[in-house]
Amino acid sequence: MADSSLLYRRRIWVNRWNLAMSLLTMAFGMSFLIWILITLFARGFEALSPALFTQMTPPPGSDGGLANAIFGSFFMVAVATLISTPIGILAGIYLAEFGKNGTVASLTRFINDILLSAPSIVIGLFIYTVVVARVHHFSGWAGSMALALLAIPVVKFVLHPVLAQTTEKSWSDVGSVDEFQSLTAPVKKLVQIEQLDGWRRTVQQKPVYVIKDAAGQIAVLSSVCPHLGCTLPWVDDKNEFICPCHKGTFDASGKLVSGPPPRNMDTLPMKVEDGTVKIQYQFFRQLSPHKEVVA
Repeated sequence: MADSSLLYRRRIWVNRWNLAMSLLTMAFGMSFLIWILITLFARGFEALSPALFTQMTPPPGSDGGLANAIFGSFFMVAVATLISTPIGILAGIYLAEFGKNGTVASLTRFINDILLSAPSIVIGLFIYTVVVARVHHFSGWAGSMALALLAIPVVKFVLHPVLAQTTEKSWSDVGSVDEFQSLTAPVKKLVQIEQLDGWRRTVQQKPVYVIKDAAGQIAVLSSVCPHLGCTLPWVDDKNEFICPCHKGTFDASGKLVSGPPPRNMDTLPMKVEDGTVKIQYQFFRQLSPHKEVVA
């Protein structure tokens, strides 16, 4: 235990050192940002006047304002919104409710992901080639088209969490109840869970431990450490659950014995149906003294 305590203290100091260096790095970067903002506001407030909003952009060296640029910006944003909003909403509804795993839906998601990650300069060059180079002059319409191409995937991306389906509560089989009647130590079992994130369905296996509680009843523990989410192994030689990363220990019933974890191991909702032990797999908030389900 002395070696474990020494290792734990060393990790604490390493963590403090890295945290201090991170804060110093952030402060160094923020100092330049604050410097730029102070200069911007100091010089910018000097230029504020009614003429800035009412007069057109003058030739170089002359007095004037930004009225045409301000109007042009509002115009391009308005037109781009009118174009991108209905297209993005319709695409989001189609993908969430109708397309799902179809070929057209997969292609639409692929194109949407490309547009969402494409640099704005690439979209600008595309519109320049398709529109500006053909009509031989710049225009607010071309700017609106470029802005709309940038906004369509964003509208769909923002709309998706509202429409997407999420995982419904379901019960996973752990094993036959007869298998756990004569337990003398926690038994590790793998349960299969399905997670639905919009149109993506994933199947995973999660380890859990079947135990006998103080009353002799079957209970199921999550193997996730409530400290920082490490997977807890049962160590037969020590007759304890021991976290391999931070040396938190729990007894056979999941009760905290020592170490940094803030609470006991988490129990999972369980029932016995047709002779089979079933659980609802859940995720819990870490670093909290109280058990709190997050998913």
